[in-house]
Amino acid sequence: MILFNSRSPEPHCWLSTFYPFPFIWDGREWPSVEHCYQAWKTLDSACQEFIRTRPSAAKARKAGQNCPSIRGDWELIRLGAMRSALLTLYVSNDRLAEYLLSTEHEVLVHDAPWDAFWGSPGQNHLGVLLMDIRQRMQASAGKNGESP
Repeated sequence: MILFNSRSPEPHCWLSTFYPFPFIWDGREWPSVEHCYQAWKTLDSACQEFIRTRPSAAKARKAGQNCPSIRGDWELIRLGAMRSALLTLYVSNDRLAEYLLSTEHEVLVHDAPWDAFWGSPGQNHLGVLLMDIRQRMQASAGKNGESP
């Protein structure tokens, strides 16, 4: 079992959505998954840009939480939004893909007791999404004749 959260030290800090690893999504560079996820909460392009340009993931999270125009379908699409951001990050970055694959079959637990939805104890949706992406990457690597 691998426990992680936004305060995790090496070697598992990269599992957090707060990890500062830029990636391109929807034609723009996002400083972290957290920036992208928080911006997805709104359809207001100015608010999205404000969130995207925050100097840290913590500040992006705060900006997203304080966004005055949260989209009406947010509760229905938030899992898909996080999955899309994570998948884009891991598929577009060979080093992070290798890190994720190196966890093999370990259970990934977002150790965030303050967050019953994304963390554990609770539903551990972040850990579950990461394990699902890892499984898909392993299956894809197996189809290409590579060892997962």
